[in-house]
Amino acid sequence: MTALLDVMSLEKPPTRFLSQDMLVPMLFGPRKPLLQGPPLAEHERKSAVS
Repeated sequence: MTALLDVMSLEKPPTRFLSQDMLVPMLFGPRKPLLQGPPLAEHERKSAVS
């Protein structure tokens, strides 16, 4: 997101998207596993069920 904002606000050139920190996640996917559901607190989960 930071890279996108940097380029959109003209603080960095579009070649910023070709840097290593942008290309590695695009090639290999996210570092963290995908969530199995929404990240809710316990009280939010209880209120959603009732």
